Amino acid sequence: MRTSWHTLYFDRATAWIFLLAGLLHFGRMYATEQSMVQRYLVARSDADARRGAMMGVLTTVPVWFAFAAVGACLWGFYQTMDISIPAGVEAKPDTVLPYFIATQLPPGLIGLILAALLSAAMSSVSADLNSVAAVATQDYFARALPHTSDRARLWFGRAAVLASGALSTAAALALTLTRSTAAYEVVVVSVSVIAAGMLGLFALGFFTRRGTRAGAYTGILASLLFVGWATATGPLKLDLGFNFSMNALLIGIFSHVVLFAVGYATSVTLGGHQPDLTGLTVWDAPGKQQVVALETQEPGSVGVQRNSRPT
Repeated sequence: MRTSWHTLYFDRATAWIFLLAGLLHFGRMYATEQSMVQRYLVARSDADARRGAMMGVLTTVPVWFAFAAVGACLWGFYQTMDISIPAGVEAKPDTVLPYFIATQLPPGLIGLILAALLSAAMSSVSADLNSVAAVATQDYFARALPHTSDRARLWFGRAAVLASGALSTAAALALTLTRSTAAYEVVVVSVSVIAAGMLGLFALGFFTRRGTRAGAYTGILASLLFVGWATATGPLKLDLGFNFSMNALLIGIFSHVVLFAVGYATSVTLGGHQPDLTGLTVWDAPGKQQVVALETQEPGSVGVQRNSRPT
């Protein structure tokens, strides 16, 4: 395939944009999402957590290759068999597989496939719902009402699971109403807009040592303003005279860049409170030993303590 700047086409969903959006989407998920962080924390050691994360990353390659192979096989099936597809199904590529299952497979096999899909969905969604409940209970409810009992927090967590489950179901039903856009594209755009530069904030603390609190807050504000303007003038079609005319997938991509660039520039220019990031940035090698010289009063002796800090 010939590659050049002319094949990028920022106004449409090309393979390049999907590739970049997918890399940032899964990078943000593995680095910042609570459901993934919980998996890291239950590992027996940091080495096991790193091994699990790397295994998850590597297994995505054959998994997505299998998805692409299924799509190619479906295209070849309907091309060679000369079977017409309803206009509504043809307009939404991600509905071709369900249509094939419903029209071409025997009833018993359809039931097994549906059972497998439901079990896979429930196993994935349950972890996300548990993460939402944990964050809502510990980071908001417990801090707002610190004197509540464990029983009250348990019931609040259960209510959070119920509410988030209802919202997830409503969102899934809303996706079925989209007529001309693939559900995957809608999901990626929605998640990117909601994340609003979260990966850029993580990069500000991981790839630099000069990030400050003022820079982080300024970057967050700039990212929120950009996402709000781009979403309103792009997908929502609000005409403000100066509108976002590129593909909606780029909103989530640019939001991370905006947050990191504004946050870093503000940190370098204005300075301010800078947290201790020793052992937490990419510049600190894993297992690096910090040597701390201790002053002693004994003549002719110098005490040196080697303090190992995990990274």
